[in-house]
Amino acid sequence: EKYCLGIMADEALQALSTTFKPLTVPEQREVDGNPFPFFLQPSGASSLDTLVQGVKNGKDHIETLVNKYGIVYFRGFDVEDEKAMNTVFEAFGRPDLDYIGGAAPRTKVFGAVHTTNESPPHSAIVFHHEMAQVPLYPQRLWFYCKEPAKTGGATPVVSSSVIHNYIAEKHPQFLKDLKEKGIRYVRWMNEEDDANDSQGRGLWSTFQTRNKEEAIKRATELKCTLEWNDTASAQSTCTHPEKDKKWQLKMYSSEPLPGWKPHPVTGKATFFNSLVASYLGPLRDPNASNSTTVLGDWTPLPAGVPEDIYAKMQELAASIPWQKGDIMYIDNHAAYHSRQPFEGPRRVLACLGR
Repeated sequence: EKYCLGIMADEALQALSTTFKPLTVPEQREVDGNPFPFFLQPSGASSLDTLVQGVKNGKDHIETLVNKYGIVYFRGFDVEDEKAMNTVFEAFGRPDLDYIGGAAPRTKVFGAVHTTNESPPHSAIVFHHEMAQVPLYPQRLWFYCKEPAKTGGATPVVSSSVIHNYIAEKHPQFLKDLKEKGIRYVRWMNEEDDANDSQGRGLWSTFQTRNKEEAIKRATELKCTLEWNDTASAQSTCTHPEKDKKWQLKMYSSEPLPGWKPHPVTGKATFFNSLVASYLGPLRDPNASNSTTVLGDWTPLPAGVPEDIYAKMQELAASIPWQKGDIMYIDNHAAYHSRQPFEGPRRVLACLGR
């Protein structure tokens, strides 16, 4: 299967060669003998129209590449703004996915283009698969750089299958428990957004309605339960570790979600979840470090394991400085992404695809 995918990728590159050619950058890593991420640059003209037509005519070949490499990174094309990015997104022919159930504060900008996480520049965003904490998540992600930060602000990425293999070797009992029991997530939230927290999306934005009953209905469809402080346990009124405030409600998985998945095309085992980001993110109950992420039977995660996994992710990640016009096309099953702290203006936008 690996051999066949390699042959298909070679044929795909040949078919795309009138518009695209490979590019090597020093920050790339190697995964299974392949460059990660895989870069494409113009083989001729670099105009927006050239990129859009190249995608329209070659999207099946691009899909072959993203199945092999996990990420295809377009560099050197003239993608000036969010309107241009939306045109590129539409060329791929995938419907966009509404950001319902997601935790990050973000805003729709144009068409299918959204801001990325709007938390403050000093905040690092921990590695995660996009929206893996709910059963309806995007299959593909597009990150587009309209304006790179003065310093920092990269979007580090790491292979999920490589992380799975590391855990299988280093923490086999934890992986066994995770596969048998699944995982549950708990979010403490308010009804309104808090842009100071990387997981601070409020109730109304999370479910894109200001009607309480409709929010409950949409949460139920995502296999989540909502509890307000007037009915929840005393624990749900926990104080933020950095602020003197109480949460208005909590949202948690009504039933366990898988802690891993086989890749739908390659069959590779991936550590598909948001475990590390949820566990190590800023919105934790200060009275219980495991309150936001537990095994499916509600038992806590083993102490030190999430921290070790995060350290390995940081060690193996490819961290590539953004350039204006860059587009990173990610197979959400195959790769984790994160965000470095940054200084100066930074405008990196995103699209989510079914």
